[in-house]
Amino acid sequence: MTALQTPVTRYGKRLGLFSALLSCFVLLPATALAISSSTEDDSISQQNVAKLIAQLGDTKYAIRESATQQLRLIADHAIDQLLDAANQSNDLETALRAQWILETVSLIGPDDPPEVAELLKNFSSRSLSQQISALSRLIRLEENAGVKPLARLIRTNRSASTSYLAALILLQEWRP
Repeated sequence: MTALQTPVTRYGKRLGLFSALLSCFVLLPATALAISSSTEDDSISQQNVAKLIAQLGDTKYAIRESATQQLRLIADHAIDQLLDAANQSNDLETALRAQWILETVSLIGPDDPPEVAELLKNFSSRSLSQQISALSRLIRLEENAGVKPLARLIRTNRSASTSYLAALILLQEWRP
């Protein structure tokens, strides 16, 4: 370990790499299932999302606000592009607005069963042990009903520890 590399930055990089790899390889089946089961995805083109994201950094306030509101409505279907904008945009306004939109994405999807909604209700305000319990129960739901919400939580949650816990539970307990 070099003098400039503290344990926090060293393990933070590993956690980031682990999260990225997990998103790419382990969650691919859940993402494919989500894409194939949603007809709304077809009507939302990637070009339209890219155009709206570009407008987040427009010089005119009204255009930025309009793009923000439109992206909030389709955020569930634009998560990948919003994550890219939040993490890689050179424009601070675009990055901050994309991050804010991601933070407004609900953990509970419109097609999630009631059991999922109950387990994720007020999730972020719970204690760590209650969150772990909810995540463990989520992965054990019938017909893999908790996999898609877990994948959503891993990808959109800004708390590295919560995303890491959800990823661990998914890796250790999911039986496809």
